[in-house]
Formats: sequence, structure tokens, C-alpha cells
Amino acid sequence: MDSLVNKMKCAVCGSTKYTNEEKSQSKRIDKQLKRWQKEEERIVKLLLLGIGESGKSTITKQMRIIHIGDFTDSERSEKVPDIRRNVKDAILHLVHNPIHYAERRSNWHNGHSCEFFYTCAVDTQTIRKVLEGCKTLIIRKVLEKWGM
Repeated sequence: MDSLVNKMKCAVCGSTKYTNEEKSQSKRIDKQLKRWQKEEERIVKLLLLGIGESGKSTITKQMRIIHIGDFTDSERSEKVPDIRRNVKDAILHLVHNPIHYAERRSNWHNGHSCEFFYTCAVDTQTIRKVLEGCKTLIIRKVLEKWGM
């Protein structure tokens, strides 16, 4: 009963008797909080504003590679579908806007291949086949356009 009264007094007045273990744990927590605070102070936070496709993610990834290091294997494997989609989009851009690169698509002999590629699922094998088929034709058309 007497210890209960002492605890009640300590709780009311705000002073508490801590054990050595509790004190050492409190010190460890305080040290960890100070370490985290120092780490947080070193971090530079940057707000990147811009319209879609303006390069915000690219800058972020480049800064990460330069200042933190390369990506892990799992992070790389997560990006494979994005890379494949980007390759497909680039090919589609070249195929559907050939006037900028060679001559009009209506004169191309690969119209069916382009339509197939436009509707197909993206996989490595398909990309390789289309690239091999289109590469020489596109290069030839561009060279012809520039008179080479």
C-alpha cells in the first residue's frame, strides 16, 4: 500500500523513479533520435514541377544514380515492362509518323507489320523481330530522303 501511495505521489507531482534499465533505454532512444535528426538535416528536398513527360522522373533517377548508387536487381526488374513499353512507343512513333523520318506511310511496304505491332502484346521476341524488319527499311528511307 505504501508503494502505491509513493507511485501516486510521483504521478501527481510529475516525478517518477526510473530503473537503470529504463534510463539506459531512454538514452538509447534519445541517441537514435539525434542520429535520425542529423540524417534528416543532411537530406536536400527538391520539389520538381512540370507538365507530364517533361523529365521529372528522369532527373530524380539520375540524381539517385549519381548520389546514392545504382538500382537493386528487384528495382531493375520492376522497370522492365516500362522499358519495353517505351521501346514499343518509340517504334510506333517512328512507324506512324514517318513523314518526319522518311516518306509517307502509305508508300511503305510494311503497313501490315506496323498494324500487327500496334496491336500486339509487348515481349522481347516481338520487339526484336520488328526492330530487325523495320531497322533496315527505316534507315534506307532516311538515307534516300537525305540523298545519301
